[in-house]
Amino acid sequence: MRASVLMTAALAPAAIALSIGVAAPAMAAPTTDSTVIASGMEIRRPTTIITEAKCTLGAVINSTRALTAGHCGKKGEDLFNTNGDKIGTITTNLISRHADIAVVTLLPGQRVKVDRIDWGAKVKQGEPVSKYGATTGLSRGVVVTPKPQLIQAVECPLPGPLTIACAFAPPSLLVNQSTLVVEATFRSEGGDSGAGIRANGGPIVGILSSKALAATDSENREVTRSFYTPVSLVPKSLR
Repeated sequence: MRASVLMTAALAPAAIALSIGVAAPAMAAPTTDSTVIASGMEIRRPTTIITEAKCTLGAVINSTRALTAGHCGKKGEDLFNTNGDKIGTITTNLISRHADIAVVTLLPGQRVKVDRIDWGAKVKQGEPVSKYGATTGLSRGVVVTPKPQLIQAVECPLPGPLTIACAFAPPSLLVNQSTLVVEATFRSEGGDSGAGIRANGGPIVGILSSKALAATDSENREVTRSFYTPVSLVPKSLR
């Protein structure tokens, strides 16, 4: 992919207008029970009295803790399921540490589906990876650049070919921040932010952060690219 034409868009929370019910197309979730806290479920954060932001819960660490994208909310903000029930609160945001990951403290007494997480995973170029997002559901691809690279987001739209990254639907916490990401070929869209990335259909190795805009290969053909933050960047005290 030619760096001169690479622009990435942070998969900022998809806006949902509650007054008219506008939302991204519904996709079948990994679990059919919306009351079960599980990877791949749609989560929402109120942005105004009548609107919400939509993201995806990426990984359930245990009965009290889960992960999503850092740009999906600030520390102290509450998250809700599609029924409007509060599921937890963002208690740590790692964007300032160059990791687009937020830690969610879950409300006690909820049913949870705990994920296998490989905190020390080192993926290889060409290794199969997949994600399940609240907007686009399941998509698969392979790793392009296994070594995490630092990208920076700015507000969209921004003219010119030199922009490395831009964030949709400001305000986004990723705007003017930099985050370490691994590049892969699976598809993602707004609202998929925070989805768990699985290696070889197994344990979760990352959290979805962004997608590429206007990315082309050496023959100037458009290609699909998404970026995820490795879970290895989460401090051991938060795992």
